[in-house]
Amino acid sequence: MGSVFRDFLCLCLYFALLHTAAGLSFDGESQLSLLKDLVVPPSIKLSWNSNDSTPCNWHGIQCDGLKV
Repeated sequence: MGSVFRDFLCLCLYFALLHTAAGLSFDGESQLSLLKDLVVPPSIKLSWNSNDSTPCNWHGIQCDGLKV
């Protein structure tokens, strides 16, 4: 029984770390998805970087507590 719990705990930790290392937040992914369908100036497109962890520093994006 102990090894099952340990395996479960390791799996949970793995997914937590995977999510943390994934990079861009859900809000950022949503914004990038919208960007594909919008006509925007190149300066805005260049500031929207999928390697950022949050879109809060992107040109034209306003956040409240790290939420868009």
